[in-house]
Amino acid sequence: MSAFLLRRLSTLPLVLLGVSIAVFAMVRLAPGGPAELLLPQGANEAELVELRRALGLDEPVWIQYLIWMGDLLRGDLGRSVFTNRQVVGELLPRFLASAELALLSMTIATLIGVVLGVIAASNRNSWIDRATMLLSLVGISTPVFWLGYLLILMFAVNLGWLPASGRGTLTQLVLPSVTLGLAAAANIARITRSSMLEVLSDDYIRTARGKGVRERTILRRHALQNALIPVVTVMGLQFGALLGGAVLTETVFAWPGAGKLMVDAILARDYPIVQGAVLVFAVAFTVVNILIDLTYAYLDPRIRYT
Repeated sequence: MSAFLLRRLSTLPLVLLGVSIAVFAMVRLAPGGPAELLLPQGANEAELVELRRALGLDEPVWIQYLIWMGDLLRGDLGRSVFTNRQVVGELLPRFLASAELALLSMTIATLIGVVLGVIAASNRNSWIDRATMLLSLVGISTPVFWLGYLLILMFAVNLGWLPASGRGTLTQLVLPSVTLGLAAAANIARITRSSMLEVLSDDYIRTARGKGVRERTILRRHALQNALIPVVTVMGLQFGALLGGAVLTETVFAWPGAGKLMVDAILARDYPIVQGAVLVFAVAFTVVNILIDLTYAYLDPRIRYT
């Protein structure tokens, strides 16, 4: 196991190198640039050239990349073009806010999705199964921003139980996390049901039933653990999506997350913010994938990494 972990960690620098080259090239392929946005309308060409020189954008792209990579190896992600603050100072609190939201949302999604999937599989082709799958289909089809506005209207405006936006208290975390959690739970429920049905048709399950083992024990101690491997894979992908792709939810609930910061930086051509945010998300997503691979060995003792 330790050899596998070291081998996976050794690929992290190569992954980050590829991501850094890709994002560095893509942000500079976009039309326009920060100099054009910083200067007032009607500025002459000389002012534009001078500002580009001050920002270091007059050098060839490969020189700009080497300069940025040299700073990155020293732990410096650069400064924001518009605020002149360190990228780490801009990004760290936003990333922590996104991680906080993603963790709670994933917890909600896992609890709801796995329970509903197991219930549906254990009552195959019954009205419970059909109702559960209908709910999951509605959850997958419902736009996240619309669900967010619906929850705000119900629990913040009409009932007044929860705040509609902001961050700082536990109650402000409830609505955005439930919004994201319900959307992810629908997908997890469908995968759990499909995986459980496959496991429940195996010979060892029929043997356990023939020995008189209680159905609840079969589901909990025999079927669920073996059925969780594809579910864990989907959970990892969902967590990555929640961590970096919750822009709409962050906008609806005015949640100061990293996703919205990155989108705003892309629109503003704030190259250092975009590059730093993508690298941080790449590291987080790679770490999540490694944890998922390690979870496989825990769930299924037959899996051995050598």
